[in-house]
Amino acid sequence: MTDFLIASVDDSIVACAAPWSASAAKQMLVSTMPLAMRLLGRVSAFVPGGMLRVPRPGEPLRVAYLTHLTFSHILADADRLEIFRSMIDLVFDRWPSVDWHCLAFADFAEWNLGRALHGYFQQAVPITIYAVLPPGSIADDARSTRSDAPPAFEMATV
Repeated sequence: MTDFLIASVDDSIVACAAPWSASAAKQMLVSTMPLAMRLLGRVSAFVPGGMLRVPRPGEPLRVAYLTHLTFSHILADADRLEIFRSMIDLVFDRWPSVDWHCLAFADFAEWNLGRALHGYFQQAVPITIYAVLPPGSIADDARSTRSDAPPAFEMATV
């Protein structure tokens, strides 16, 4: 609970997120790394603060997932982006000594949060999310209840 990032406006919660690592439960080992990324990692080692951590082949990929990432529907797009950027900055300010290789989050087209991350190195990975409906349900009925908001999705399940 102490790791949650909560944004509020006029005493109302408008956004929340929490960085979380699955490393205690699972590890992904890096088998290969593209030459360009290896070179960036080597150059970064000479920059104060090591701006980019690149795993070596055979090393576990250390990922923190931004779980519970949620925004209030009342937020304007610009406000959502500003709050998201503040949350990301706070993650790195609050945990400056973590050795994560990356911070992962779901960035749906409706939010397009990556726009707020100028100055950060970003790597997008496309995903597909499927809606699973109970037997006998009518797909058109399920689609008609959707709003323009992204579907519910939790990074902790990745």
